[in-house]
Amino acid sequence: LEASQLSPTYQQEIALREAFEWWNDKKMFLSYLKGVAGTGKTSVFLKYFMDINKISYDNTIFSAHNDSATNTLKQISDKAVALPIKELLSKSIDFFEKTNLIVLDEVNANDRTTFLTFLSFIQDINLKRDENNKLKVLFLGDPTQLKATEEQFIALFSKDYTKHAFPFRNYLKIFSPLTVAYRSDVGAINNA
Repeated sequence: LEASQLSPTYQQEIALREAFEWWNDKKMFLSYLKGVAGTGKTSVFLKYFMDINKISYDNTIFSAHNDSATNTLKQISDKAVALPIKELLSKSIDFFEKTNLIVLDEVNANDRTTFLTFLSFIQDINLKRDENNKLKVLFLGDPTQLKATEEQFIALFSKDYTKHAFPFRNYLKIFSPLTVAYRSDVGAINNA
């Protein structure tokens, strides 16, 4: 089945409602959807999120920690720019002038330094933008897979953890997690 032929699960519908509210909230520019492998974060949720909010793929950048994960995102749409995170961070701020959304998949696969650099980069872009036109970032990830370190991505937003990411927590919306496996062709599920 193609992703466009699949209907969202109940959990995905809840997350999609939360994502719709987030997309229309001018204050919140970061969001996080966590879900185990096979819950449809990229194959179903992302497609519906883009469609429901009428987000142009031409104004979207898909990113991940490596080429393989980035190529998976390209399957959603060949109209969006898809770059590994290190390449994305090498671009000038002007490169993002028409970008409305960055989707960073497999967020837990990035080490602390890369992630904090990414947050600073987004902050620099948004400082040059009007209050009603902030660049939004959707983080997707499975907290049990592909961890670059034992640190969880979300721990970086804890006031006890670091002063670098802590100020961003006021701009972060965490969606209801996806826990029910949606498809069975994921190695992490089949080999469990």
